[in-house]
Amino acid sequence: MGEPMSALTSTHSVETLTRRGRVTAVICGALTVTMLCVPRAASAQGRKQADETPYQAYLAADCPSGSNFCRFVSEEVPALNRLEIHRVACQGWHISTSLPSFVVIAELRTGADAFLERIDFLNTTYAPANGGSVWAISEPTLMFIPAGHKLRISLNSGTTGVGSYGCTISGHLKAD
Repeated sequence: MGEPMSALTSTHSVETLTRRGRVTAVICGALTVTMLCVPRAASAQGRKQADETPYQAYLAADCPSGSNFCRFVSEEVPALNRLEIHRVACQGWHISTSLPSFVVIAELRTGADAFLERIDFLNTTYAPANGGSVWAISEPTLMFIPAGHKLRISLNSGTTGVGSYGCTISGHLKAD
């Protein structure tokens, strides 16, 4: 029938089976863990996406005639939400024989427009155009505006004659 097994062959077969069993158990365990964790991670990702809405808003300019400043105020962030701003973009003009020296500050304000804190300083670029200059802000940023609050961007040109087409802010509105 077959050859008789020696003690050495028998021990080797048992070790091989035990080693194969261990490897099989590890592979099965890893597959089980993966199958249990992946649906949970996908479910958490789906909830995250559902709680986050892309956001973009135009902020009208408030630039009093003949002044050296402009203000741009966002809408109040709705209750149970938080606005995460990733980019600010603004454009305007400056009519003066003197070169402007811009200072632009992003501020956190209450719903009643009371100052709370400075959030960021924004960089402004400008170039000569038609006896004055044109200016722009186009900057990536990371600002957080909580529920019941507003963003206000204040631009000061140093010299008079500044105007603007407005600003756009973009980011995400997140449920808290």
